[in-house]
Amino acid sequence: MRSIPEALWDEWLTSSVTSPADADSEAAALLLSMKERTEGNAQALFSKRFFVFRRLHRLWNEGNWRELGDLGSLLRLPPDLKGHPALSVSPALIERAFLVSRGVPERNPQARWAWLRGIWGVLGSLYLPQTGYYLVIRVEEKKVFLREKAVSLLKQAGVRFAERLRSPHVDILIRDQGQIVSFLTGLNLFRTGLLLEEKSVMRSMRNRANKLVNCDSANIRKSLDAAERQMELAERVVFTGLLDRLPVPFRELVQIRLENPSISLRELGQLLSRPVTKSTVEYRWSRLGRLVENAMKGDGCHVPWES
Repeated sequence: MRSIPEALWDEWLTSSVTSPADADSEAAALLLSMKERTEGNAQALFSKRFFVFRRLHRLWNEGNWRELGDLGSLLRLPPDLKGHPALSVSPALIERAFLVSRGVPERNPQARWAWLRGIWGVLGSLYLPQTGYYLVIRVEEKKVFLREKAVSLLKQAGVRFAERLRSPHVDILIRDQGQIVSFLTGLNLFRTGLLLEEKSVMRSMRNRANKLVNCDSANIRKSLDAAERQMELAERVVFTGLLDRLPVPFRELVQIRLENPSISLRELGQLLSRPVTKSTVEYRWSRLGRLVENAMKGDGCHVPWES
C-alpha cells in the first residue's frame, strides 16, 4: 500500500484542470508562493519541490499564461544539477500573478479552491505523527498578501484553522482530522482524503484494542494481588486457630480461597454454597481482616459475629 504522502503529491500533480480560468488562478498562487532571488535585471523564482515545475508546465499550457511565451524558455537548471531549478521572470509576470490572484472571487468555490491548490503545492505539508494529524501551509512572513489571501479564502470555505508565527514564517495550521479531510477534498484530492480517513479508523481501532488489553491486564493484576492478600489472611486465620470458631459463611469463604488461590472475587462468591456477589465477598474479607487483627492483639473473643 502506498504511503499517504506519496498518494497526496501524485494526486495533486495529476489532478484535473477544469477551466483556463482555474489554471490561471492556480498558476498565479503557485508563482507567488515560490521563493525569490534577484539575478541581474530579472527575478528568479525557485522551489525545492521539482514536481511543482511539472504542474506549472501543465497549468501554463492549459491557461492563458502561454501568451507570455514558452515556460521552457524561462526555466533555469543549475549547471551541476545539484541545486534547485528556477524560473527567470520579469516584474511584469509577477505583477500579472498578483492581478490574477486579486481577481479570484472569494465566493466562487471552484476559483477559490484552484488558487488554494496552487499555494498548497508549494508551501503545504501534511504531518502524520504517532498520535493526531496536522496540516501546515508555511508562508514567508514578508509575503503579507499571500497569507491574507489564503486566510480569506479558507474562511470563505468554512475551514477552521489557526495561525502561528515562527519567524521568518507564519504557519497556517489545520489540526482537526475532519477539517483536514474537508480541505483535501476541496483541493480535489479525494483519494488522499479517503486514505487519511482509513488510517484514522485503523488508528482508532488499534488504540481501542490497546486500551482493552491494558485494562484487562490491569484487572488481572488487581485480581491476583487481591487473591494473594486473601491467601495470606486465610493462612493467618488457620494459624490463629480461628477457623473453627467462624460462622459457616466465613469459614466456607476461607476454605474455598485456600483451595483456589488465584480465582477472582466474583468467582469465589459463586463457589459458595449460597452464592453471593463480589461486594459481599469483599465485605466478608474486610470483617475477617479485622477479626484476625484483633485476635493477634489477644482480644479476638470480644469481636461480635453475625451468622
